[in-house]
Amino acid sequence: MLSFDLLLFSANSHRYDFEYEEDDDEDGGDVDIENKYYNAKQMKASDPEGAIEEFLGVPALEKEKGDWGFKGLKQAIKLEFKLGLYDKVRSFWKVS
Repeated sequence: MLSFDLLLFSANSHRYDFEYEEDDDEDGGDVDIENKYYNAKQMKASDPEGAIEEFLGVPALEKEKGDWGFKGLKQAIKLEFKLGLYDKVRSFWKVS
């Protein structure tokens, strides 16, 4: 997240100077994961098979299992089911 402070305002020149500071969050790596997920979502209508591959790539980007990986798998399974790729859908189920 970016925060900025107004350092100088000159009424004569209408000049604004900003100082930008980046917050170093632990979630910084999530941006790439989130982008991959939403890019895959945009591909669903035009290239569903490509979208499935993109969705399946989301969990691999996570260091620990998390929400984005789950969402990616869920979207991949929904697309496979919609496309009638039932054997692929079943490959995600584990019987214990």
